[in-house]
Amino acid sequence: MKKIAALISAGAMLLSVAGPALAGGRPPKSNQSTINVANVTNVTYAGASTGGNSVGNSATVAQSGFWPSATVTQTNKVTTGDADALAVGVVAANDKVGCGCSPCGMCSGTKNIATVYNQTTASANTGGNSVGNSTGVTQFLGGSATVTQQNTVKTGAADADAVGVVVVNTQLSWMPY
Repeated sequence: MKKIAALISAGAMLLSVAGPALAGGRPPKSNQSTINVANVTNVTYAGASTGGNSVGNSATVAQSGFWPSATVTQTNKVTTGDADALAVGVVAANDKVGCGCSPCGMCSGTKNIATVYNQTTASANTGGNSVGNSTGVTQFLGGSATVTQQNTVKTGAADADAVGVVVVNTQLSWMPY
């Protein structure tokens, strides 16, 4: 669902740039030259993490005597939810939707210069979880010992979506009719 929403928003941005050019009508006449310069840096990052959780137990029974009994029960459980990340990066530079056209139908000159760095990153992590038990029974003379250990790790889903859209030096123009 998030992927669809990201793609729809990126498509809407592109249509908003192209929409006026597709609307029709006669543009104003002009013989002007245009120079557009754009230096754009766009870094978009989204991160989500439920990882890196840990839990542990430790129990020691030492020098317990002649006929004693010992019971050690350890239960560890780690449960995490989902990690979701969504990043959408959009860059539009040097866009000219309609150009002024001369009476002969030739559009005026446009020079576009663009340096674009666009990085769109999304990361999600539910890993790195750990549980552990440690039990030691030493110098146990006779008797009985019962050791029960149970470890459970349950994580949610990790979902990362990234959409990067770059529109650079685009000129949408039309000819007079």
